[in-house]
Amino acid sequence: MTLKPLRTLFLSISLLFLLVTNNPANAEAITGTIDSVIEGDSITIISKGKEVEIRLFGIDTPEKTQTFGQSAKNFTGAMASKGELRVEPITKDQYGKTVALVFVNGVNLNEQIVSQGFGWVYRQYCKESFCADWLKLESNAKASQKGLWADANPTPPWEYRKNQRSGGEGNDLKLVAIPSASVKIVPNGPVAYHGNTKDRVFHSAACKDFNCPTCKVNFRSISEALDAGYRPHRECITK
Repeated sequence: MTLKPLRTLFLSISLLFLLVTNNPANAEAITGTIDSVIEGDSITIISKGKEVEIRLFGIDTPEKTQTFGQSAKNFTGAMASKGELRVEPITKDQYGKTVALVFVNGVNLNEQIVSQGFGWVYRQYCKESFCADWLKLESNAKASQKGLWADANPTPPWEYRKNQRSGGEGNDLKLVAIPSASVKIVPNGPVAYHGNTKDRVFHSAACKDFNCPTCKVNFRSISEALDAGYRPHRECITK
């Protein structure tokens, strides 16, 4: 074999090695604890003493200035604070940020945000096989009017951003953020959630502590409770 074919073979093997080792999908999972919540779909964690910014793969939550933007952020923070985080990288975004699946004590945070009505499946980028299951969860949340789906016609964040970039004044009224508590919400019964004024946690009607002595605050939705500064009870608000 001449030197040229050998050189070509060597370069091909080297290129393949680089592609495999630099592919975020092949990166090892990292563990850590929540440091801060930037938005509902973006967090920073502390892993091995270092701060790492993570974009949650396959979902898109309302922007800060949108209705339910703060609620989505609060929900993510409440869930992420429950224990150790396991981050499974999928890819990198255009800014070099890790885009990943995030698990809290084994519970998929990305999936929970969709199933509880605090975000959309990001159709443009969510192409994995499990994305079809997430779309079903989104549909179920919409049918149940959970979270942002309490609004009859919520604006997807990608449309909101496009409108903001184009300066479309025609949709100003549609895009103005309003407190989620003022949105019509259909609860499961007269009162959907009770807030514990002592511990600042809230319970669903299915929770054994729903009628605790200090559960004196009534909420019609998860978002209303989060907006009031309450966090979900770990045994009640997980599915």
